[in-house]
Amino acid sequence: MLKTGRVLITAIFIIVIGLSGCSKAATQTVSGKQKNELIAFAKTICQIAQESKPREFLKAAHSRGRELKDYYDFLREIRIGDQPEWQVEANREDGSDFFVSFKTSRGITVTMEIARAETKELKFCSITD
Repeated sequence: MLKTGRVLITAIFIIVIGLSGCSKAATQTVSGKQKNELIAFAKTICQIAQESKPREFLKAAHSRGRELKDYYDFLREIRIGDQPEWQVEANREDGSDFFVSFKTSRGITVTMEIARAETKELKFCSITD
């Protein structure tokens, strides 16, 4: 029983250290030009979705896990004209992955994980209200 408690405490300690390392990498600065390019890419993805062209939308991006077509109806409802506040964060220390997120005045939050600013490959898209 005592051995199990030690293992549990050690596991929690390792998780806490790991999470603190992740948050440090997530706060890396993104250059102004790179940030603007990533925001422009996210806007393009949303505009393609708004134009009701699902084939183009699905060609333009793919996701890990759940298919983007499941999010298509939600994305169509997002109005970029709501003047959302955009946030861009680097996910890795080398800056190869980025998260672009925004919240519309209608209360919808969209988070997109984008691989490499140069290729602008959409890896994941999450919509919450």
